[in-house]
Amino acid sequence: MNALKFQKNTISIIVLTAILIGAVFTGVANALNANAPVAFRTHLSNVRAYTPAPTTQSVSYAVDGGVLFAGGLQGWSEIK
Repeated sequence: MNALKFQKNTISIIVLTAILIGAVFTGVANALNANAPVAFRTHLSNVRAYTPAPTTQSVSYAVDGGVLFAGGLQGWSEIK
């Protein structure tokens, strides 16, 4: 009886360890991808909505093809 209990405990520990290692690797992979390059465009072509900058020093916002961009005359960068 003790051997069966020991075997169940060992299998449980191995399964939980594998789940924990998988979760850690998934977190590391997501953290490494957090600094993905931001899309930059010089002009927008399919603008659905536009909000002008309230002052000359701030940025305008526009939705182009379902993606939010911030910028102005110098170019547009995607907001994630």
